[in-house]
Amino acid sequence: MRIGLIGNGTMGKLLQQRIPEQGHQLLAVFDRSNRLTADKLSAIDMLIDFSAAEAVHETVELACTEKIPLVTGTTGWENSREKVEAICHEKAGSMLFAPNFAIGVLLFNRVVAFAAELFSALPNYDVAIHEIHHRNKVDAPSGTALMLSNSVRHANPYKTGLQAGNPPGKINSHDIHISSARVGVVPGTHQVFFDGSSDHIQLSHMARGRTAVADGAIMAAEWLQGRTGFFSIQDMLSEKFTKTVD
Repeated sequence: MRIGLIGNGTMGKLLQQRIPEQGHQLLAVFDRSNRLTADKLSAIDMLIDFSAAEAVHETVELACTEKIPLVTGTTGWENSREKVEAICHEKAGSMLFAPNFAIGVLLFNRVVAFAAELFSALPNYDVAIHEIHHRNKVDAPSGTALMLSNSVRHANPYKTGLQAGNPPGKINSHDIHISSARVGVVPGTHQVFFDGSSDHIQLSHMARGRTAVADGAIMAAEWLQGRTGFFSIQDMLSEKFTKTVD
């Protein structure tokens, strides 16, 4: 594939290394000094975006209009998902998004969903999520923490709300409490707690670096080739992994 990369931050720089190592061609890097415009897309087969949330609408509009598939790992725009999805369908475009492309994290999400389904028979268990990232991360809670909380809520109908940060007072028993810490250079740690009166169960994932995220984004781009529509990373995983235990 001939890939155009949007964003020149930490993930952008890593992708500049990993794209050719994975057998693809990096044609251009777009950032504030080299703006993405329609005339620069003629030779590009795929766009991978790790930029800023405020640019996502414009990027989707342009990519879908020009019929260039788009993979985005940018987070912070999820409240506008319906609008972004509508743009994609209206223009018959192709887009895949994920809050985290690391395959280990995505399988961890499935483990959490399975655990939440088991604990749904025991409503006296509270559920909480704690995430830790480097000091320069701009959004909180992390997109991955929100993904985990959505999986818990989908699997456990008793957990209907979210409580982020450290609010004063009690936590509603129907809420999932998400807390965040920003410190040092931590690439990403996510912990999910199931806590009852008799015991405490903890599931955790700790990233050792960002290479898995870059490689997962490239894998998603390979999967998206030749497809039209609005996809999440779960659509790709559904083809590659199936539940093997009941």
